Amino acid sequence: MNKNSETYQLENQYLTRVLDEVERQYDEAMKLKERFKEIDLETRRELWDSVGSVSIENGLDQITEFMSQIQTLNTNANRQAVTQRWLDQHDAMKARPYFARFDFKEKGYSLEKCYIGLFNLIDADSDFLIYDWRAPIASLYYDFELGDAQYLCPDGWVNGEIQLKRQYKIDSGKLNYFFDSSINIEDDLLQEALSQNTNDKMKVIVTSIQREQNRIIRDEEYRHLIVQGAAGSGKTSVALHRIAYLLYKYRDRVKSDQIVIFSPNSQFGDYISAVLPELGEDNVKQMTYATLLEDTLKSGKGKEAYKHSLKVLYEGSVDPLRNQSLALKTSDEFLAALESYVNRISTEAIKFKTIKFAGQTVITEAEMRAFFDERHYGQPILKRLKGVRGRIDFLLEPFLEKRSQQLKQELKKKYPDKLALSKAVRQQLNNEKSNFYQFVNRMLHLNSEQAYLTFLKSLTTVENSNMLSLTINHHFYFYEDQIALLYFKLLMGEVEPETEIKYLVVDEAQDYSTLQVKLLHVLYPNAKMTLLGDANQSINAHHGYRKLASFGPVLTGGSHTVMTLEKTYRSTKEITDFANAYLPGAPLDNAIGRRGEAPKVYIEDSFEAMVSTLKSKVTAISDKHYYSIGILTKTEAEAEQIHACLKSDIKTHHITSDSLLNINQINVLPTYLAKGLEFDAVFVVDYNNQISSGEKSLVLYTAFTRALHHLEVFSYNKNLQAK
Repeated sequence: MNKNSETYQLENQYLTRVLDEVERQYDEAMKLKERFKEIDLETRRELWDSVGSVSIENGLDQITEFMSQIQTLNTNANRQAVTQRWLDQHDAMKARPYFARFDFKEKGYSLEKCYIGLFNLIDADSDFLIYDWRAPIASLYYDFELGDAQYLCPDGWVNGEIQLKRQYKIDSGKLNYFFDSSINIEDDLLQEALSQNTNDKMKVIVTSIQREQNRIIRDEEYRHLIVQGAAGSGKTSVALHRIAYLLYKYRDRVKSDQIVIFSPNSQFGDYISAVLPELGEDNVKQMTYATLLEDTLKSGKGKEAYKHSLKVLYEGSVDPLRNQSLALKTSDEFLAALESYVNRISTEAIKFKTIKFAGQTVITEAEMRAFFDERHYGQPILKRLKGVRGRIDFLLEPFLEKRSQQLKQELKKKYPDKLALSKAVRQQLNNEKSNFYQFVNRMLHLNSEQAYLTFLKSLTTVENSNMLSLTINHHFYFYEDQIALLYFKLLMGEVEPETEIKYLVVDEAQDYSTLQVKLLHVLYPNAKMTLLGDANQSINAHHGYRKLASFGPVLTGGSHTVMTLEKTYRSTKEITDFANAYLPGAPLDNAIGRRGEAPKVYIEDSFEAMVSTLKSKVTAISDKHYYSIGILTKTEAEAEQIHACLKSDIKTHHITSDSLLNINQINVLPTYLAKGLEFDAVFVVDYNNQISSGEKSLVLYTAFTRALHHLEVFSYNKNLQAK
């Protein structure tokens, strides 16, 4: 590119204009920030000097003044927060204000040059110098090549023609180069982004969002989205950018605390934590299913620890009863039986009886049944019972008044003194009222946990009695029981739905049971759900291979669709093709053009020889300036053993479900804890020598697809000679 060309000079002039405007607005924001600080100090000083000690004796005027000052402080705090966000955005724009441009000629209007960046930049004349990548017009850059194009804005569809598309490389406010391009999944900015080494946090992808990814990010046609994406297709990045898009478009209606992301584990939650702040948004609430169960079921007594359940779920169990429990309680049949049982409780478990007070009928059995069935129909059982209790309280009032008068007549001879009589009447009335409510409470009492155990009893057969007895007789809840119990309590009305949540994102959904998805759908009834996953990474030992589309019938209350991300952008073509060979069925052909070295396989004749080779290869790769290295096994025990063998010679870190993960080191961990993560170099230790037999394996596929640039596989076979 000729830096003396007229085009380069014009582009450089525009960059200078933009940076000058950024600097001007930054300076204005700094002045505002300082002014807000002064207001804050002045208000606090006035509070201290003029208001002093607030009390009702000093009059309402003082309290009114005090509340006014507090309101001023709150308003000022909000202004400071907005100003700080403005400063952070402009500080980021100083280094790289935009990354692309397209020229669009709307029909009937003159040509507009549209520059795209992370944030809007509007000058004093209200001209857009930069469009936020989430703005409606910016979708043209991601969705269309040169030629006819259209975008949807609040006033409807806008049609026109894209006459130029240009990409920029700007660092530290300097224009390094630019080039004109058409949309292409192998364009320069995408290739540059993919060839970089990873770091400890997931990166934003606004400069390289592809057409199929942009469709998911901006979709508003469907209430619920199910995204099936190949390993490395950008599922999680797309989900996070979708959240940023929604927060941008509906800023007045949706706040970050109304969005929840369910991550597969805490390590992954930390890994993705930098994306939204870099896009100028506050982080949303992140949860795992384990934290959901801990927060809502509260008591830890008699509950299987999540760390232990994780091993069982992903490594399998040698205990046949444990496997039998998982097979039963994660099945769709179990879910249907549980829901059917809850529906039957209202007729089978709740027995109303006519209630009398002082010999007089307060409410009949038939009246209670009618009130329960009709007045609060559609509400959870416990809320309906609460409604019955409220009805009884209301009907009892005139009976209490009547009985009070009766007691006064009965006891006035025994207690001629008015105070003594009043006390005696009150005591007798309270005793009768207490007896009355003891009967009412016994009749209306329904314990959700006990009802769940009764439900399990109804499922007991000769074949599963030993398996169910631990929960039924000893009140010990396996992980799968905790999920079922929470759903049971939700249906019963003991756990309240979280109605304020508007959007819910579930990552690695292929490892969820139907019950888990249904629970989230009912717990967050107003949330629009986005489920993301990859059926080919279904490494939960008990769910097996399942297509995400099977969750569709669960997502009621609005339309849903299944979208697919087929291309993989993480690994080189050599690694992708190698990994795809271990998928069941015909291998995928979804690699992009980024090339690299072929994966290497080492099969030794003993465990000791395998470890020795592994040591030498890890040591050698450490000199290649890769920031992150992952050594992956199938089980945690295997990871612990490999770490023990390496740590005296190589500084490795054994990652467990309790560990904090630092990507920029040599991590040893089971594959199921690496889901969603990526490493510059990956070393897979295959204890079972599946690599030698060519056996299809979703676990190996998942492990292989964690590698960006370099992949080596290690195994041993006593019957083979060392290679």
